[in-house]
Amino acid sequence: MPGRYQFSLPERPSRDGWFRIGGIDITTTALMVGLGIASWFWYAIDKVSLVKLVFLGEWVRDGEAWRLVTWPAANPLDRQALWVILTMVFFWFLGHRIEDLTGRRRFTWLMLAMTVIPAAIVTIIRFDVQYGAYGLGVLGMGLLVVFALEHPNAMFFFGIPAWVLAAVYVGIDALRYLGDRAYEPLVLELLVIAVGLVGGRQ
Repeated sequence: MPGRYQFSLPERPSRDGWFRIGGIDITTTALMVGLGIASWFWYAIDKVSLVKLVFLGEWVRDGEAWRLVTWPAANPLDRQALWVILTMVFFWFLGHRIEDLTGRRRFTWLMLAMTVIPAAIVTIIRFDVQYGAYGLGVLGMGLLVVFALEHPNAMFFFGIPAWVLAAVYVGIDALRYLGDRAYEPLVLELLVIAVGLVGGRQ
């Protein structure tokens, strides 16, 4: 009875990546997660210099314009390291779902718009109290809302609908930012969501 007890894993889904490394398609999502993981090693080598990637409106106004683009790549392994790792996993899953639907070029432009436009607007507003913004978690929140708008009844953990999960996460973040009087990252996250919704509709 040849083949009766053979075992095989399901094939890895083929994606429209920019290039391949071995059997892995390097998509925009994979590149962003890869940069996030690289920042862990940067943090281990010199965590002070990693701050060079963080967004802060005041620093951008002082001429450090690269921060408009680099802030999602800064994912330091601080005391909440587990959440940083879970954020990477969540972004990998959700980012690929949306990138597979929209295509790599549109998804790349969407990520760029969700990164630069909100940061530029927050830079112009000039908040009295300055708080840095960084990490894929903010963009991941925007992607979650975009996905929930398109698939509100898609089930996530423990059978929770996507729209409920998105509403809870955005609500918790808003309360946390308000409690800390961190208005700059709050407005940044809301703008990321708004740009994501507009871009996703396009």
